[in-house]
Amino acid sequence: MPNSLVRTNRLTIAALAAASIAAFLTVRTAAGQTVCDTGGTPEPSSSSSSSPTPEPSPTISLPPIGLSAASHERASAPAGEDAGGATGTCDASVALAAGPASGVWGTTFLLSGSLSCNGNLLGAKDVTLKKLAAGAWTAVATTQASDDGTGYEFTQKPSHTTTYKVFFPGDSLCAAAASAPLTVIVRPGVAFNATSGGSSARGGMAVFSGSVLPAHTGHRVILQVLQGGAWRNATWSRLDSSSRYRLTYTRTSGSGPLLFRIAYPTQHGDHGWNVSRNIKVTWT
Repeated sequence: MPNSLVRTNRLTIAALAAASIAAFLTVRTAAGQTVCDTGGTPEPSSSSSSSPTPEPSPTISLPPIGLSAASHERASAPAGEDAGGATGTCDASVALAAGPASGVWGTTFLLSGSLSCNGNLLGAKDVTLKKLAAGAWTAVATTQASDDGTGYEFTQKPSHTTTYKVFFPGDSLCAAAASAPLTVIVRPGVAFNATSGGSSARGGMAVFSGSVLPAHTGHRVILQVLQGGAWRNATWSRLDSSSRYRLTYTRTSGSGPLLFRIAYPTQHGDHGWNVSRNIKVTWT
């Protein structure tokens, strides 16, 4: 056999051997990779002759889910609050809602939501409810999220308007995350009574009294009368040291019924506005 042909055959065999080794190493490397699947658990990617090995999902660093850059600056937790030492790379999401969104002082609020990773519910994971107090997030309670569709629930009875967040510390699979801040508005209770009863004929004057709870000494309350289909301010007074008030309304002409109520306008950030029940007074 000519020497040139022998050399050509040797080069061809060497090239085939190198290609086989490279293919073997490629399969071994792909089989050892892990990907973050949508079910929330790491699964080794499979390789077979019939289908290609899936690529691992790219890792993208994101701020806590549910916060825009602007709102994150306004209501962000102290440094390291959301980190929790987690090393996971999947995107976690924490949803939070309140029922009701506002209520009278003494109302119990239900704060509920769900924890998910890549759009799939996560269960048996701790989540912590925190409230914003003095510029810092303070832990209130911890519970576990359920993956049966019910998520998690917290009940709270705040004495004043309060902003809450739910934090997920993260784990080896999913990165830490927090819900968007949610504020529940607490409205004061406004008691309203007609001291002179349901009718008035003495000088055309009706006398009203009541109180506001919790106490708001020095705050204003407004007596309103329904006229022409709209509530109109009639007179106002300040709450005394016992958070009580007394107001009078004089009707100079006409007879028949008028509808009244007391309005408490928002005067600080701790409580929202509220109105009392309606009272009808008839002039004879």
